[in-house]
Amino acid sequence: MGAETDGWESASQRSIANFDEDSVSMAVAAAIDCLKGYERRDIDGLLFASTTPPYAEKQCASIIATALDLRRDIFTADITDVLRAGTTALKSALDSVAAGSAKHVLVVASDNRQGAPKGEAERNSGDGAVAFIVSNEELIAEQAGSHAITENMMDTWRSAGDQFVRSWEDRFAIEEGLERIMGEAVSGFMEKEGVFNKDVAKLALYSPDARRHSQLARHLGFQPEQVQDPLFGRMGNIGTAFPLMLLAGALEDGSPDQLLLTVSYGD
Repeated sequence: MGAETDGWESASQRSIANFDEDSVSMAVAAAIDCLKGYERRDIDGLLFASTTPPYAEKQCASIIATALDLRRDIFTADITDVLRAGTTALKSALDSVAAGSAKHVLVVASDNRQGAPKGEAERNSGDGAVAFIVSNEELIAEQAGSHAITENMMDTWRSAGDQFVRSWEDRFAIEEGLERIMGEAVSGFMEKEGVFNKDVAKLALYSPDARRHSQLARHLGFQPEQVQDPLFGRMGNIGTAFPLMLLAGALEDGSPDQLLLTVSYGD
């Protein structure tokens, strides 16, 4: 990849955006794949999720809609600045369809995050995008329920003007952030929906890296065979798109009547 990576002892691969790609172009590519065989004129909403939009003040969802040749009379929105923007966008689309304000909503999550050279974020991060169509027609899966925890947590951030992602002390971020808050979210969901760990066929779990992924799964009480392959060795942590990419994999491998659990994180 370059002189900066010479001597790195790693067999893992990373998905890296080309020099002429960004989160918007990757989102368009993912959406084109998602829309194959679908009537584009039926799409009446588009939500774009990213922590790395190319504009600080300019909607990117409208660019994506134009590139996809969608109708002009659709609602569009960018959901940004937080790693759980992908699942936030997906829930917003599900709520819109359930309320009847939209029938077919395209959700696209895409990220191209930068870590400081030779830091953990650079080693673990990848670039990627994923797209879903949310509708009440021709279903392959439906939402069984959801649960969210909102808490101010200063563990990973990037201030205005920062090029690279910053993070707080590692143990604090894992123990007080990921383990505690995600544990509360999962237990809250199970109590609300009346399900148990054993009922989950596949867990699509966010984690900053491979080691913490298996650690988090154990902490949440899941067995290795229940955990969806996080693909860290093939693409790395692709930010807002990461938990949705794992959900897409679980849907491809899943069977009817299985319960798939997606757990995202970010503040």
